[in-house]
Amino acid sequence: MFLKEDHFDYIFIGVIVLIGVIALLIIVMNRFYTKQIEHMADECTLKEYEQRYPHLVRHGKVYCYHCNTSNIYMKQIAFTYHYLIHSHICRHCGTELYRSKMQVR
Repeated sequence: MFLKEDHFDYIFIGVIVLIGVIALLIIVMNRFYTKQIEHMADECTLKEYEQRYPHLVRHGKVYCYHCNTSNIYMKQIAFTYHYLIHSHICRHCGTELYRSKMQVR
């Protein structure tokens, strides 16, 4: 069974439409993912940490609410086109204290 020439036109159009739908789906998913990641950094900021524990943010230092140490490190947990998302974690007990985002572009 051979395909007629006009069937190739329909197949070509179908392939082009399928590629377009997949590309659109990728764009939509990427926008959704990016918004979710950026929102993740806005959930628990340094400002919120300071409001919740005002006695633990003093003289430019942040102290852990769990073990009261100021030995805190940043760990990159995600990135988007515009931001790097960091988690600020206590080195002593491993408690995540807050998150921040740094603009990269």
